Amino acid sequence: MTITFEYENSHYLELTEHPINYLYGSNHDVKWKLYRGLKRFYQGKNLSLLEETVYGDDGIDIRLDGQTLKSKDILFHFLDCRESFITEFKLLKTSLIYNYLQNCALDFDVTRLLDQVNNQLLALEIKLQRLTRDILTNVSPTIKPLTYPELMKSYMGLETMEDGVNYPVEMIDLSALIDDYCHLLEQNIERTTKQTWLFISQPTAFLRQDLLAKLLLNLTKVNQKTELLTVFILSDSYCPLNYRRNDIEATTLIYKEYQQLPDFTTLRASIERHYPDTLTLTDDELITSLYRLMPYIGVMNSEQVYLKDQELLLLNVLHKLLGIDIIVKSPKKVLTKLEEAYLM
Repeated sequence: MTITFEYENSHYLELTEHPINYLYGSNHDVKWKLYRGLKRFYQGKNLSLLEETVYGDDGIDIRLDGQTLKSKDILFHFLDCRESFITEFKLLKTSLIYNYLQNCALDFDVTRLLDQVNNQLLALEIKLQRLTRDILTNVSPTIKPLTYPELMKSYMGLETMEDGVNYPVEMIDLSALIDDYCHLLEQNIERTTKQTWLFISQPTAFLRQDLLAKLLLNLTKVNQKTELLTVFILSDSYCPLNYRRNDIEATTLIYKEYQQLPDFTTLRASIERHYPDTLTLTDDELITSLYRLMPYIGVMNSEQVYLKDQELLLLNVLHKLLGIDIIVKSPKKVLTKLEEAYLM
């Protein structure tokens, strides 16, 4: 499927959908505007006059295979910091755990146990009325039945345990939430049976390498099971993941323009045609090098580029393939004799 995002009035980014989509490249502004616009689209409210100056009076335009979408057509989820993870484990009406616990009201045993609680409350009410009958002739105490929404609102809490000690959920380490987050997301998708988009912005800012890899592995399993989850990763920096051949065509480079990459076989052949010598890198080595250099696609200042010499050469080859008229030169810095001796 083809997804078209309007990130600013009459400015669009279009890509072919994959289970996990990587949006990399040096253009931070476009990625930020895209993420900002998606969060605004998710709210589903009419734009203010000031917002119309950004997106136009016809609203934010998002299309799937040419069909215009409304915010209610897709379930949106966003992760951009530690707090965005933690929020899904708070009893807020928009959180994953709230929706899951709310749905527990339909469970037969939960209903039966709540009925038992209300029977006990009724017995308590009768007892109190008997105790007050002799002194209260016109007034009697009553106890309202307990409903499940009232139980969630006033009596339910969430906590975590570490080394036998209870802590608020806000204090939990993210490493303990990855599996639970994916389980809740999967349950929510299965319950709603709606197409779900998860946007992860700048993941290396709040997730360790191993946690990001674990999260994406779990999300891939959710996608395989439900076929309703699409993940978008927006990053300005290198995300050290175990990339595969099929990740190449799921990658869109955003620079002054934007370009979704072709399949790996086609890309490698194009690189080999423009490479100044025989390309001896294995497929895995080439894929790793390509993702290491992607944050620098379109960078104007060579001093901002920190790459090995061969990756720097690959960067310039990619620039040529993408029609980017920039040659990034190696900032040769010669070590002093004492510095060289220190490395020996």
